Order: sequence, then structure tokens, then C-alpha cells
Amino acid sequence: MHTASQWQPPDMTRARAGYSTTGSYVDVAAPGGDSVDQNGDGFVDGVLQQTFGKNPKDWGYWFYQGTSMSAPHVSGVAALLISTGVTDPDDVREALEATAQDLGTPGWDAEYGWGFIDAYAALNYFNIPCDFNFDGVVNFKDLRILVSFWLANELSVDIAPDGGDGIINFLDFAKCSESWNQ
Repeated sequence: MHTASQWQPPDMTRARAGYSTTGSYVDVAAPGGDSVDQNGDGFVDGVLQQTFGKNPKDWGYWFYQGTSMSAPHVSGVAALLISTGVTDPDDVREALEATAQDLGTPGWDAEYGWGFIDAYAALNYFNIPCDFNFDGVVNFKDLRILVSFWLANELSVDIAPDGGDGIINFLDFAKCSESWNQ
């Protein structure tokens, strides 16, 4: 997957950085940083990372810019997708591209690819409501998880009404029945 770098100037336009890759091979855009203090906070607006400075023995946290900074953002979202069970490379690519926030010309373009990555949207792209164990189906295993959370008054699986209401109750069980064995 090829990325184009973006930086967040003070006006938050996600403008394409001057060093950014462009061309027919760009798939998505991701934060790439800037070596200038654009927002006036006294720090360059690069991506803070742990690495070495000008001297390879000088390890620390340094601000950098470039497509080498945008690629880890995309890789991180891909790793999160894989951790949820989306392991097919084509599915990972689909989730990243289909959920990217479109920039520039509508649809794919040579400057931004499919757009700016959206980690939250990508992680929810293949989400089946109530598939609490991420095995791709809603069945008795998921019902057991919902019941155990209900009995423990643990609200992390509160899904109904949409977004949750702070209570695990029969609305949540009804919502799960809509996805049963999908």
C-alpha cells in the first residue's frame, strides 16, 4: 500500500505536503508531519517518534516529516484490523480504502488516493453488531458474552439503542437477534 503524506496546518485543511508522494500508485493519505512550526506552539509540526537524531547513538523522541512518517499510521491501522480478525490482505486494503475520508477530486485521485485514513471507520467496516468474539457470526458464544457482561454490569457491550443507553437490557438482546447467524 502506498501512502501520500498530509500535514495538519492551523486551519486543519489536511493540505497535501510538498514532499508528498503523488501518482497512480497512491492508495491512501495519512499524517506525515511538517518541519516548520505552523501552529505557533514552539514545536515543529512533525510526527513525534522514538528514533535517533543526527547521531545514530542519540536515541530519543524526535519530530520528523515525510512519507516515512505517514506509512506507520497506515500500518498501525492495518495491524489493528488484523487484531480484530480481518486477516485477508485484500480485506484490510478494502477497509482502509473504502473508509478513507475523500480529499481532492471525488473518488480516487493521484494526490490523495482514496483519501485520508480513518481508523475508527476502518475498524468498524466489517463489524457485525453483537459479534463480540469477532468470529464473523452472531451465535450462542456471543450470547454468552452478552449475558456475562449483563450479569457483571459491564457496559462495554451496550449496543442498543444505537450507540448504547448506559444499560444492558432486553434492547441489547433484541439488537443481537437482528444479526443472529449472519
